[in-house]
Parts: sequence; structure tokens; C-alpha cells
Amino acid sequence: MEWSDHFNVAELPQGSYRSIAGYAAESLVIGRAMQCGYNLFFKAWRDSPYDGVLDHNGVLFRIEIKGTTVNTLGVTAGGRSGAQISREAEDRTHIIDSDEVDLLVGVNNLNGDCYLIPSEVLAIFNQQALSLEKIEIFKEKWEMLGGFRGSGITFSTEDIKRGFFRRSEEELIHICYLLGLRIEEGLDSYSIDWPGFRGGILSGLTFRKIVTLLIWKAILQ
Repeated sequence: MEWSDHFNVAELPQGSYRSIAGYAAESLVIGRAMQCGYNLFFKAWRDSPYDGVLDHNGVLFRIEIKGTTVNTLGVTAGGRSGAQISREAEDRTHIIDSDEVDLLVGVNNLNGDCYLIPSEVLAIFNQQALSLEKIEIFKEKWEMLGGFRGSGITFSTEDIKRGFFRRSEEELIHICYLLGLRIEEGLDSYSIDWPGFRGGILSGLTFRKIVTLLIWKAILQ
């Protein structure tokens, strides 16, 4: 019998159950993060712009948690939820924003698999839902939060939290040089191999976007 066969055996109303499923996803992430040795703090106000804070040796990551039981993960915030919400209310759904959240932690409610995705990557993908294939590279990358050490370059936990997209182009080019990444400058558009997108390629990227993705790939692989 699959675990999904046990979902809502208490026969709660669907609106209530959707809300509870969200809390269940949070609980799954809490357990996984605690097993990794992280301390977490969770929101006391329902409408907080993020779900909680993950503490890595004093560096605090604002996190949003999303659960899924299918092959895609929703990556939006601000939407309506629950039966008590008026359908005439303004829909403020938007892709999770790096101004409000540092890290999305997606969790597969069927098996507990976690995906740790920097919010700046969500903006580059620019899709409200992502197939699990697209985010496979972020699966169980808990160690990423501790930083990165490569030949000639080190990223601290603060660097991981800050991300790369908002750095100067000069700094990005220097990071690429230290990581051994080669990319031609001055093109109108760039493409990158990325599973899950049509043809396995994510195209139409600016220089800053492709460099940001290349740096994350180097860190995660």
C-alpha cells in the first residue's frame, strides 16, 4: 500500500485538509533539517512573507516550504488558500521573491525528499511550478548551506545566502575564471543544458542569469 493511500483517512473537508497538508510538509522539513543538525524557528504570524528561519552557525536563512505529492512543485507565494478566503479577493500570487526569502525548501510528501533551491534561481526559471526533474540538482543539498571550497575559491555560508545574481558582472566573471567556467561575453542571449526544459535546454538567458546558473551548478555538482 502506498503512503498516499492513507491521505485524509479522517475525511476532513478538502479546504481544511489542504491547509493541514501544508503544515505536514513543514513538519517533514523540520524533521529532516533537525537530523542534519540545523536549528529552525517558525513564523508566529500566518501572513509572514516566509515560513521560518534556518540557522547555520549563526547565519540565518529565511525559508519558504512547499510540499508536493505529484511530479511538480509549486513555487509561488501570496495565493488564496482555505475555504474561508473570498474568491473575490485580489490574487497576489507571485513567484517566491529573493527580497523576502533566501531559500525554498521543497518536500515530496510521499517520501520526504527535500529540494533546497536558492530563490534567485526561481526568478531565473520564471515558472510558477517546476517539475521535479528541473530541480533534481537541488535534491538533498543540505551541505550547500555550509559553503563551498574548490580549487582557488571558497564561498562562505554568508556567500551562499547572498547568492550571485546581484553581484557585479566583474565579480561574476572573476568567479567564473576561478571555477574554470568558460562563457563568451557580449551575446544577445544564452542557453544552458538543464534537464526538464524543452529539449533539455533553458534558453533566452541574459549573461548575468546564465553565469548565476553556471556557478550554482559548479557548487552543487
